[in-house]
Amino acid sequence: MKNTKKTFEIEYKESRRHRKMKTAEILAKNEAKAEEIFLKDYSEAVPVAIIPKETWNEATIRHIKAIEYEAERMKHCYFWGGEGNRQHRDWYEKKHSVAEVEWWEDGHHYSASFDVECHCSYTKATGYYMKDGEWTTLTAIRNSRKRMEAAVEAAKAELLEAAGK
Repeated sequence: MKNTKKTFEIEYKESRRHRKMKTAEILAKNEAKAEEIFLKDYSEAVPVAIIPKETWNEATIRHIKAIEYEAERMKHCYFWGGEGNRQHRDWYEKKHSVAEVEWWEDGHHYSASFDVECHCSYTKATGYYMKDGEWTTLTAIRNSRKRMEAAVEAAKAELLEAAGK
């Protein structure tokens, strides 16, 4: 994995009672490496939390939409009877399952995935949605996506306004 420059929000203790937040751009592979680099610069600080800041883009939004589409399409489904032979079942699982996506939005960590399992006698569809390590519903994921889309639209409008159109 290549080192990339990421923006992290670092909450740290300056003294026993003082907590501070610092936003820093750090060239690191992951949060552990970012903590090492931060400690070199602020040796007296004790990091409490290192949070990547707003780690989403339009590809993340498309990925979330794919999860929502499959979840809505297969809502309340538990199919009895397998779908053909093993190759067909594998194809069906691969076509309709959506890999996990993780993102930070508004200071919260989200992850979502959608899995389809095909067996000889049944097919089962399950969505896995988490917010800050706690199980949540598709509604929370959908609301996060809507906020991200609104932010993208606001940024586009701001760019158009700055360009004078």
